[in-house]
Amino acid sequence: VEGGCDLDYTPNKGVSVDIDVAMSANFGFGGHNGCLVFKKVK
Repeated sequence: VEGGCDLDYTPNKGVSVDIDVAMSANFGFGGHNGCLVFKKVK
């Protein structure tokens, strides 16, 4: 990783964060693909 890329790696442990938007991308056999985006309702 380059020095200018500040990524927060957290191996072997979990991190609690507040998430407002999440995406799930799924790929299946035969070219079946799907993507869902969820947003928290406020």
